[in-house]
Amino acid sequence: MNTIKHILLLIDDNGKIVLKKDDNIWRIPDFEVSLKESSHHAIIRYISSEFNSRVKDIVKLEHKFEDNIMYSLFLVKTDNVENSSSVRKFDPEFVNLDNVCENTKWALDVMKNKK
Repeated sequence: MNTIKHILLLIDDNGKIVLKKDDNIWRIPDFEVSLKESSHHAIIRYISSEFNSRVKDIVKLEHKFEDNIMYSLFLVKTDNVENSSSVRKFDPEFVNLDNVCENTKWALDVMKNKK
């Protein structure tokens, strides 16, 4: 295994999913993780620096291994996240799946199956 990435199903106070825009595609937040740092600390640090928000709860949902990358999906509940040109909040039931990356589709599918 070469790389570990955390994929964050970020849900704000209003139950909205937070996505980032990259190359005109909405993506679920993800980042590469060092084995030296705990997952929870890495997630808290990432949310604080990327979204200027506070983490309320973290739950690991599942993981997958693909192309020598281990993806770990976490449900992360946060305080309010502000919209910007590259960050938007969506109702999870109404995300346009034609305009999102594959990891976002996977995360939304996992979320629907966990309800």
